[in-house]
Amino acid sequence: LLETSLKSISSSDFSRLINILKKAENITIFAIENSSVVAMDLIVKLSYLGFNCTYNSDPYLQKVNASNLKKGSVAIGISYSGYSSITVENLKTAKKAGATTVALTNFNKAPISKFADITIYSSNRQYFYGDAIFSRTAQLAIIDMIYIVLLQATIINTPKSWNKNKETYTKS
Repeated sequence: LLETSLKSISSSDFSRLINILKKAENITIFAIENSSVVAMDLIVKLSYLGFNCTYNSDPYLQKVNASNLKKGSVAIGISYSGYSSITVENLKTAKKAGATTVALTNFNKAPISKFADITIYSSNRQYFYGDAIFSRTAQLAIIDMIYIVLLQATIINTPKSWNKNKETYTKS
């Protein structure tokens, strides 16, 4: 199942995503409900690598954040179905504000893709039982892939940020 999901990822879109993230002034993530777990994993990993990024679980604050984005910002909308109205609307708002937009979803032709400059598909299969489990597994694997590639790309600066972050978390 995971192997099938990961094979559906376009390598050119994935490469474009990595290049966009490396150049981003800031990264804002939008997700609700089950996708929030994936958003939290992404925010932690990007923060460890020293990226300026935000995620807020409150839908109203997500809307405010989306409207405050600008050129140089990257907005990532995470929605398994691609139909989560709050996430779709926030990605639409971010795009209108000038941000580069990315969607992480399961289905092509999902509404969220209309507002994404890049869409990363975790699969195209519908699972009737346990959708949340399947979606999180594939999407978390994609987040891990993003992290590993960015880690390799920034390996020169990473040890410094890791040491700084390690000190911060071991003191608390």
